[in-house]
Amino acid sequence: MALGPRRRVRRTLGPPVPAWLDEAVVRAAERDAIEPEPLWGLCERPQVACAVIARARDALEQASLRAALRSVAPITDECVVILDDSSAPDSDRMLEALGVRVVRRAWTRDFAAARNAVHEHTEARWLLWIDSDEVLVDAGDLRDAIARAERGGHQGVLGLLDTVGDGGPGESLRHIRVYERTCCRWKYAVHNELEGPRSVVPSTAVFHGSYVGTAEEKVARSLPMLLEQVASQPDEPRWASLLAQTYHVMGDTGEMVRWAERCIAAAPDQRAFIHRWCDLALARFTESPGQGLSTILEAVRRHPTHPDAWHALATMALARWYETAGPVESDLSPVRTARHREQLPAAARLLGLPLSHRVRGPADEGDPPPAVDEQPPSPGKPTEVEAARSRTDGLRVAFVCGPDLKFITGIEDAIAQRHEVRHLHFNERAVLRDVDAAMEWADVVWFEWCDELLVEASRRLTKRAHVVCRLHSYEAFTDAPARVDWRFVDRLVFVADHLRRLFEDRFEARPASVVIPNAVATDGLRLSTTGDPFAIAYLGSLDFKKGPQLLLQCLAELIRRDPRYHLHVAGVFGDPRYELYFDKMIPALGLQGHVTLHGWVDDVDAWLDDKSFIVSTSVLESFGVGIAEAMAKGLTPVIHDWVGAEEIWPREHTFRTVAEFADLVLRGRGKPEALRAWVRERYDLPRVAARVDALLSDVVGTTRNVEMGR
Repeated sequence: MALGPRRRVRRTLGPPVPAWLDEAVVRAAERDAIEPEPLWGLCERPQVACAVIARARDALEQASLRAALRSVAPITDECVVILDDSSAPDSDRMLEALGVRVVRRAWTRDFAAARNAVHEHTEARWLLWIDSDEVLVDAGDLRDAIARAERGGHQGVLGLLDTVGDGGPGESLRHIRVYERTCCRWKYAVHNELEGPRSVVPSTAVFHGSYVGTAEEKVARSLPMLLEQVASQPDEPRWASLLAQTYHVMGDTGEMVRWAERCIAAAPDQRAFIHRWCDLALARFTESPGQGLSTILEAVRRHPTHPDAWHALATMALARWYETAGPVESDLSPVRTARHREQLPAAARLLGLPLSHRVRGPADEGDPPPAVDEQPPSPGKPTEVEAARSRTDGLRVAFVCGPDLKFITGIEDAIAQRHEVRHLHFNERAVLRDVDAAMEWADVVWFEWCDELLVEASRRLTKRAHVVCRLHSYEAFTDAPARVDWRFVDRLVFVADHLRRLFEDRFEARPASVVIPNAVATDGLRLSTTGDPFAIAYLGSLDFKKGPQLLLQCLAELIRRDPRYHLHVAGVFGDPRYELYFDKMIPALGLQGHVTLHGWVDDVDAWLDDKSFIVSTSVLESFGVGIAEAMAKGLTPVIHDWVGAEEIWPREHTFRTVAEFADLVLRGRGKPEALRAWVRERYDLPRVAARVDALLSDVVGTTRNVEMGR
């Protein structure tokens, strides 16, 4: 969904509300202030609850809260508001008139505790959280996305937040907006984060957000809490980083430097703290260019694939080139403007950046530009920068991926052996500005998953690099591929032929495509030859895609023929209905003592050591990495014949009926060495990475017209 420009809203009637709110929401909030009408009624079995923590001390905060609630009411079944005890006395009556369940709670200086308190006052499976200074301006497919998450055993749904402030539009952030109540909790008293979601689905929902009040008020509230946290956890670099960030916003450079130094000293190699490196280097550069350059070069050495370290370095090069006086701009945005890009090669040359051409600077009349350092680099001798940015004879490849990284990290590492690689791994939020910067830097940008991130990038960014997207499975059952501007994509990668056929059956688009299977790092898996001959392994969530009913029916037939077999399950229930099914059917089928539920297993390699079979009862898979990993361990596969299975796995190891399943298991374990060799010949990481490498070179060599305006 392409987002139009945000507009300011002028208020003429009613209590004051934030200027960034949508006009319709403003009018509704003003009407509620006079004649409140219930937004929620009694719901016996709520599925989705709105969860809010709020403080409503005056008319401004009350109006903002009403607007937030009204915006999400149409897609939620009930609402719980944890109300700060400093709120005005009439706030309770106002909220109750809207059908809200109000819980007054003393402020304990812990935002996570307040958010978690909502969990105790609703039975809804899903919680949509919204702050009182936000509104849902476009629900999009949010309710359908929640249903997809429920069917697929996912624990969260992503939404887009466009931040707006008095200075105009801010960032676009993609993060989890709806989560499963029973398996997720908030952590950290301040700047809290959601923990628990293992996988999420995208949605097209768009929120607008701002801060009701002044920046000074927000800092005044959060700064003491951050100081409390660092006092209780002095060795935790997160708090030092957040304090440095806070003081940076306040304009207190001295305190920012102090806390940034403390953060970096505690965790110099954590990518999450790269901005502390950049802030510290830029602050030092203002006072002493040599010290600032030394700091950012150390950051580049430790984080050679992080774009922000290079942006900071380029900023310093440009500042030196223009002989900038005063503070260096620390948001790094000048590097991305056309005028600065024209001068970047010449300025970067001062630091030995490996750029192949030179553009004359504004004061350059033939003399070489002055050196930044006291001693310029010796001819032919690699500089620190050149050493940090090795392999520059290859391609520049940027990998863009959301929170599900399980299929891409091995490919990234392998490609980094031959090419210069940057990683954009977005956890709870995706920032298009960072993708745009990667587009400017890279020869090829690889989008892992054909999801909402690709949709937004294809519609909102200028195509300045070659683009590859890899589609796995679930995306083909969403409308995301139909909303991608496929002119943006040079090659679509499918992990199996049956997914390409499915894509072509469901969508009109016919982008250039290729099939490259998922990869398995077989060298990292120990071969097991002495597993229990009666131990059967199952890897994965117990949800509708994995066929848990068929799993128990197959086991029942096997136990009827030979009671020595035992099923070991590594995974959790993706839906409580399957837990009820297992509770009933295990004793009903006589499977007591034949099933062990191990929950989530961290070390799958070790867990598989004493097993002999790997079973898959899925209704559909894109590939089945768990099957491949178990086969590489030497386990014998027993695979339900889902669509496409016969094209990926040996036909003699697939079944269609419970009787065929039992026959395959009773045939006994295969030869571990042969099973491992079969996987290595087809799906071993080096083989697959070589195909990816060839694809990247082919895309760059055959798709010449890269620029596509927006």
